[in-house]
Amino acid sequence: MWRPDKTALAGVRGAIDDDAKDWKRVRDAKRFRIAWELSGESLRRPPRGFDAEHPMIEDLKRKDYIAICSLTERDVTRTDLVQRVVERYSRARGYLGWLADAVGMPF
Repeated sequence: MWRPDKTALAGVRGAIDDDAKDWKRVRDAKRFRIAWELSGESLRRPPRGFDAEHPMIEDLKRKDYIAICSLTERDVTRTDLVQRVVERYSRARGYLGWLADAVGMPF
């Protein structure tokens, strides 16, 4: 989610605040992190309504909830590129599903 609107951002932050354990399970899943890394901009200060000492403050300060999957030139010139891309996206399924659920969208 790149620059989600105010409502979606509040949904994601609320979901992290409500169930940090589930968020960390998805965010840190080995299957996901093998291929993907979180990226994007963050606020300098805590978002309104969240204490600076909140245990999940770094995740709550995010403006974006995007994941990046790097591909090398060799990766994109292989004959099995489509299969590799499908495999990488399948690794992000849990993360994408969690975000969709947090904002009330079907996945």
